[in-house]
Amino acid sequence: MSLLRSIIPSTSSGDDTNLMYQNYLALRESIFKFDIPSEVNIYEYIREFTQRHGHLPNLKSIHDHFEQGQNFDEADRIQQISTKSVSYRGDFISLIEKTVEEARVMSLASALSDAKTIARSGLEVKDGRIKKLLKGARDASNHLLTQISKINTPTFGSRIGGDAMVDEEDFWEEFEKAKHRELDVRPITGHSVIDNALGGFKKKELYILAAYTGHLKSTTSLNWAYNQAIYGGTSTLYFSLEMHYPQCRRMIYVYHSMHPKFRAKRIALGLQAGQTDACIDPKKIREGTLSEDEVEFLKEVTKDLHDGVKEGKYGSLRFEVADPNVMDTTVEDIRTRAEAIAQSEPFKMLVVDHALLVSSRRWVASTTERLNEVIRDLKKMSLGFNRGEGIPVLCLFQISREGFKAAEKNGGKYNLTHLSYANEAERSADVVICSWFGDDQREKSQVLYQCLKSRDQAPFENFEAQINWPAGRTLDMPLQFQSSARPKQAPKGDALDKILDGELQ
Repeated sequence: MSLLRSIIPSTSSGDDTNLMYQNYLALRESIFKFDIPSEVNIYEYIREFTQRHGHLPNLKSIHDHFEQGQNFDEADRIQQISTKSVSYRGDFISLIEKTVEEARVMSLASALSDAKTIARSGLEVKDGRIKKLLKGARDASNHLLTQISKINTPTFGSRIGGDAMVDEEDFWEEFEKAKHRELDVRPITGHSVIDNALGGFKKKELYILAAYTGHLKSTTSLNWAYNQAIYGGTSTLYFSLEMHYPQCRRMIYVYHSMHPKFRAKRIALGLQAGQTDACIDPKKIREGTLSEDEVEFLKEVTKDLHDGVKEGKYGSLRFEVADPNVMDTTVEDIRTRAEAIAQSEPFKMLVVDHALLVSSRRWVASTTERLNEVIRDLKKMSLGFNRGEGIPVLCLFQISREGFKAAEKNGGKYNLTHLSYANEAERSADVVICSWFGDDQREKSQVLYQCLKSRDQAPFENFEAQINWPAGRTLDMPLQFQSSARPKQAPKGDALDKILDGELQ
């Protein structure tokens, strides 16, 4: 009752009215929800009235409204509310926090009780419209972690939704931030065509990178993750269910050996005649056959990465690989691990390599049903990650053999129906990008990229990027060495040429 009293003026005029309106805005921006039916109805009336008239209704007008409608529970409740004392701003905020904290304690107790039941005997729960049986220690721990994530939602500032009819103030604040590139630091791919078209990867969106087997899905995503860290200054968490960690780490070191800042060193070592795209031979690293000079160069490369991350010059790139002792990895498993990592090591992008290797939460009869569930769960994760803050999720996806054969006859052009098994990918993904690597591309050492879907903007035009084969490095990228962690607009034309020529650092 005290919360409601503090947003209802005694009269329609006076200094109290503005103060209470500020209280009302704070309550609206919080996660607090009324649970007593009469108070729910009173608050809904206040909200609707304020939306229509631009100011709060007073005690008498609310009482008269419900009495005339013969809603006597609400009318009596208003009478009781009128006897309570009013809290202003600081005290009101504290009251919200205290009330929410009491609800958190009750929710935690309930979650612990449910987890105990799940572990011992099993419990049927609803996930949207789907009922599922949770049973065993693993289901219990996942359920508990999910509930704890909800319980830990900040009291203010992390709304997933809102009333679009009255949120114009928040909208224009976001617009101004976007205008000045302050909304968030968006990860980049390093391909100017993609970055200029999409404006970087955005929070709460699901991106699918699809290709046929051997058509450079993992290579592309590794390149993008590296570019984000070095040229965008943003950190990425990369879940690899296929490649092992030493392989991933080795390729990142090889990529960095190609950085323009090391061009003089590469020339001195005679690596590929001092070409801009030269690199340390990954085969020599794998086999331990580097020369002493090459070892010293590699030490310089790894030290630069280490120091750059520690100094905030580069973003980080953390790999999580499949546990060989746990064959079934679900989106819930990925999210649980990612949420835990985010608490101590924040990141701006999450990559899942790849969808076919992710298991569903429950047994299903077909691959199509399993993949559809995985895609839906990945979309949910992009929206709700980190207590509703959201995150861009990049998921690697398999093109079907039929799709490959059809594209082969069409110059490497795919369509959405070629995504293996999963029609959900067409619906849930915000952006779908495909890579093609046919005979023509192999001969020219190129890979073709195309955009099949882009929800909020026009798809980018098809383009081909060069590949450095020893490194597995795609070379159509903004090679701009950033001195700060804030990304800048990708260079074009002459500016990019100068960077490639080593004239700009």
